[in-house]
Amino acid sequence: IFQIIADPMLHSYTLCPRNVLFLHEFYRILTSCVFHGGLLHVGFNMMSAAAIGSLLEKRFGTLRHIITVLWGMLLTSATYILVAYLLHVI
Repeated sequence: IFQIIADPMLHSYTLCPRNVLFLHEFYRILTSCVFHGGLLHVGFNMMSAAAIGSLLEKRFGTLRHIITVLWGMLLTSATYILVAYLLHVI
C-alpha cells in the first residue's frame, strides 16, 4: 500500500548486493522482498498466498508460518548476496 500511495523510488529499497555489503544498507534484505513491480505482481502474490499460505498456516500454526516466511525472505536475500559476491570476487 505504501508503494502505491507514496510512489517511492524502488532503487532505494530493492536488493543491491554491493550496497548491502559495502554501504551496510541491511534494510534492503527485507524491503526487497515486500516491494513489487506492479499491481499484477501484487495480485499474483496475493492469490498464491491465499491458496498456499492458508493451508500451511492451518497445518503448522500462525507463529511457525510467520517464522517460515521471514526465514525464506532472509535466506533468499542472503543466497542472492552470496552468489553476487562470489561471482564478483572469483
